[in-house]
Amino acid sequence: MAQAKKILAETTGGAAGQAYVEVDTSFMQVGAKAKLSIESSALRIVRHLAYNEHSAALTQLASRITSTLRFGAGDGESPFKKTQGMIMDMLATLEKEAEAEAGEKEYCDKEMGETKTKLEDKTDESEKLSTKIAQMTGLSDKLKSEVGTLQNELAALTKTQAEMNQLRQKENAAYKKNRPEMEQGLNGVKMALKVLKDYYAKPAFIQMEDGSKGADAILALLETAESDFSKLVAEMIADEEQAQGAFDSATQENTVAMKTKEQDVKYKTKEAAGLDKGAAELKSDLSGVSDELGAVQDYDKQIKGRCVTMPPSYEEIKKRREAEIAGLKDALTTLEGSSLLQEGATHRTLRSIHRA
Repeated sequence: MAQAKKILAETTGGAAGQAYVEVDTSFMQVGAKAKLSIESSALRIVRHLAYNEHSAALTQLASRITSTLRFGAGDGESPFKKTQGMIMDMLATLEKEAEAEAGEKEYCDKEMGETKTKLEDKTDESEKLSTKIAQMTGLSDKLKSEVGTLQNELAALTKTQAEMNQLRQKENAAYKKNRPEMEQGLNGVKMALKVLKDYYAKPAFIQMEDGSKGADAILALLETAESDFSKLVAEMIADEEQAQGAFDSATQENTVAMKTKEQDVKYKTKEAAGLDKGAAELKSDLSGVSDELGAVQDYDKQIKGRCVTMPPSYEEIKKRREAEIAGLKDALTTLEGSSLLQEGATHRTLRSIHRA
């Protein structure tokens, strides 16, 4: 038995070792080819992604991977590891850029939203103030126009009253002059009648037949004159009383009208002054609001210049970035499959050596 074992060991050991080496070498070659195929697949993924997304960075990455796979590990480092590292670095860069873009989008949405609200608020406040100022100014102008009309009416009433006063004075002066003269004439006629009646009543005159007829005619004439004078005096007095009554009534009406209009002028003037003061205060407020609105509009232009960009939009950039990241992750997944294959090959080789 011992001798048989010795013969087997001496005669079959090299063959067994060679068999194991050939098997291991064959497996490693197959593994290497599979690994190269997987790395090429990862490269194709990156190239395809660069082409679809029009990405200069990914195009550069594909070029670097190509160089790494073509020239191998000249510096002693595994091309697989270098490729994996480049893809992971690019993936980290893209994720960092995506995070920054999302942060910028969030900032822009917040600032533009708040700025829009401020613009609407300040614009609304400005419009309300402008409308109120216009209303107050319009009402003030209307009141001032009414005051002007009232002042013209007061001037006309004052002129009319002055003319009435002057006319009344003339009429009254004529009445005061004419009435005594008229009454004096009436009294003269009355005295003459009395004298003649007394004379014609004497017995000596009554006996004169022809004189009696003449006396009757004279007395009748004087009596007619007395009646006319009496009527004229009565009419004169009545006219004066009527004129004075009409004057007093018109004067009273004018006085009431003037007092009413003067009160209206006073009230409307005060109200217009209050409106002017209020409008001036609102104009000051409007000036402040206009300054604030101008500042918000300037900031709105700035934030839009920063946040409102030409195409592609943030949504398009986000979609492209997500595609790039997803593609690079696919490439990494492909490389990780290569890593598992490599580990399997190493494990089997060790088992073969151990068995040997």
